[in-house]
Amino acid sequence: LNPRMTVKKLLMEPLLTHKLATKKEAEQKAANMIEKVGLSKEQLDRYPHEFSGGQRQRISIARALIVNPKLVILDEAVSALDVSIQSQILNLLIKLQQEFHLTYIFISHDLNVVKHLSDRVGVMYLGQMMELATTDKLYENPLHPYTQALLSAIPSIDPKEKKERVILQGDVPDPSDPPTGCPFQLRCPMAHERCAEEKPRFIEKEEDHWVACHLYEE
Repeated sequence: LNPRMTVKKLLMEPLLTHKLATKKEAEQKAANMIEKVGLSKEQLDRYPHEFSGGQRQRISIARALIVNPKLVILDEAVSALDVSIQSQILNLLIKLQQEFHLTYIFISHDLNVVKHLSDRVGVMYLGQMMELATTDKLYENPLHPYTQALLSAIPSIDPKEKKERVILQGDVPDPSDPPTGCPFQLRCPMAHERCAEEKPRFIEKEEDHWVACHLYEE
């Protein structure tokens, strides 16, 4: 958010830049949109530094939605917020998705957040898709060794729950110089000779559950 611009100007800017509204129409849309994200019209004349982190995130969401997009890409949209504010922003995103019929591409390293927001989940490693499935299928039955390791690392709030933690060895390779074969083979506890020689195909193991791993190839 430009620190020299008021919230009103920040919200109006995309509309005026893309010639989607007159100045008067843009002012009205800014007033309407700021209320959609849980702030008030009286806050339109304030500057970004006068808001908390959670409020600034709401302004950023309003700025993205004011041009009426069909697709919104959210890259680590709540990672810098504390847990209580995270839940508020996530619930706001779900509400806005339903209201505006939006499609989200939500990028995050926090698997609990991903589970809460997503309908389908793709797990990537070194820029390659390792597994893709509906949220329920992926969390209940992870197929790829990398997905299994990620899910094993999610902390549980139940002290009685015993979970086998998968500890990955080695370092993440340089993405500009990935290993031959499967990109995960240097750290995979299930790797064998074929993994180093041949890149696995992305196959549909079961309905709407895709995986790139030689373990599941016939």
